[in-house]
Amino acid sequence: MPPIDIPVATAISRFIADTLAAIQSDDVFYYTPWGVKRVLSFNTTHLVQGDVDTERVIYLVRPGDERSTVEQSGGGHKEFQDYWVLGAMTHLPSSEDLWQIDDSTEIEEDKQNKIESDVKRAIARAWPQSGIGILTNLEVTDADKLIKITGWAVVQFRVLATYKPRWGA
Repeated sequence: MPPIDIPVATAISRFIADTLAAIQSDDVFYYTPWGVKRVLSFNTTHLVQGDVDTERVIYLVRPGDERSTVEQSGGGHKEFQDYWVLGAMTHLPSSEDLWQIDDSTEIEEDKQNKIESDVKRAIARAWPQSGIGILTNLEVTDADKLIKITGWAVVQFRVLATYKPRWGA
């Protein structure tokens, strides 16, 4: 087996961040990210403040839980690593009065749905070409749109990586 240059969890985290950073707004994706960073925890200070008229999409990637299983039938071993992705886009409601908003106005939920679509599509398209040979699956398993941060439309994703350990299985 070749020497290990970086831990698998780090390689997958970098791959997720690089995949999100490569998104370009086109006929498949809605938003080009303003910034993507790997972090150890989510903090509102990570959200760049600035010109309120500038739409910014930011992705933060952090590690989550790691666990392993041994399959009784074949004796195989699998590792599971959670990653959390926070997708945030600047959002200032055009009106505080809900009844003054018409259907042509992009509301917070619309932005959240587009961020969700971009993240799911990017990861689904990219992971088979990840180059991480032991990676057997990478999927977005949850999307939480109930996080509220003033001035931002936010979605938190759980991304589950399944891989075979390098030490054998």
